[in-house]
Amino acid sequence: MSRSVSLGFIRNTVRERLISVLAGSKYGFRYIATESPAGDDVRVIDTTPITRVLPEPTTQLSGHRPTMQKSVLVLTGAVVDTITNYVYDRDLRFIGESSSWSLDHSVLRAPARPRPPRTVTYPVESLYLGTDAYYHWLIEEVPAYLQARRASPEARTIIRRSPPRYVVDLLQLIDEQYSEAPTYARLELLTFASKGAAIIPNEVDLQTLHDLRDSLELRTGQPRRFYVSRRDSGRYPANEDAVEAVVAQAGCEIVQLAGMSLPDQIALFAGAELVVGTHGAGLANLAWCRIAATRVVEIARTGQPNCFATLAELSALPYAVVTSAPQGAWTVDVDSLKRAIDPAVR
Repeated sequence: MSRSVSLGFIRNTVRERLISVLAGSKYGFRYIATESPAGDDVRVIDTTPITRVLPEPTTQLSGHRPTMQKSVLVLTGAVVDTITNYVYDRDLRFIGESSSWSLDHSVLRAPARPRPPRTVTYPVESLYLGTDAYYHWLIEEVPAYLQARRASPEARTIIRRSPPRYVVDLLQLIDEQYSEAPTYARLELLTFASKGAAIIPNEVDLQTLHDLRDSLELRTGQPRRFYVSRRDSGRYPANEDAVEAVVAQAGCEIVQLAGMSLPDQIALFAGAELVVGTHGAGLANLAWCRIAATRVVEIARTGQPNCFATLAELSALPYAVVTSAPQGAWTVDVDSLKRAIDPAVR
């Protein structure tokens, strides 16, 4: 047995034992659809298989849960933590499907158990649109919300108080009314969809986003070539000036997505001919690109998650990556970048 197989076997064995212990403990962790029979407080109203095998995660994601189906569930007596976006049942047992992470990883991330109000905050069937960092929100939260909304179109939407702009932008785009909930919200009925595997996109969620894009009236104009700059985030290569000179020579505009509305980001990527960008949340917008219509060049450091390569693969987008060693200052090889942008360059 190879070393990698041995370590994988040990990790999976420990994980399964941890899940078994936690599921039966006083903390009450449960999977209500994908790994155990549903209880009397839950109904599964829709299930869609994920047919494409998910890629192996990088070492950073060794704890992800490879979910191979998307389920829409109705939970009676739910409690939602609007900070973590986690869902609990009426006995405050954590519902595994409300997280895209494996149960053991979620346990490590989870805060103290919620302390919800004694009375029902929302006495009608509800949907919850979570908030998170932009990549996780767009790739994990939004598809799950839209899938639940499609299954229960009459349910009311709740979000957390003072949400990020992109959350409100989405609800305005689909003409959805909403209410802002307290930190802990007790719901008579909650309809929600299970999450996919952490960070790794899947074809069911991506198709959900494509359906949303195709339902909108977008003004994309002429196909655009652009470079997604991260100067505003402070996380960009040490030779960013040289990188910008290369992309400008290739006819790319330099754009910054911070402060750009969600509709404008959708239109920008839906009309893209070439997208060049450093590894970061802005490239989650590759989900809006049309099938086989956009070339993608990612600038990354060795060992970063391969999520954008997967997004490109799922939409048949020609993709190239320029990687740099993680040691020392992050410097991009501009000659490699030129060749990635224009393969004819030698």
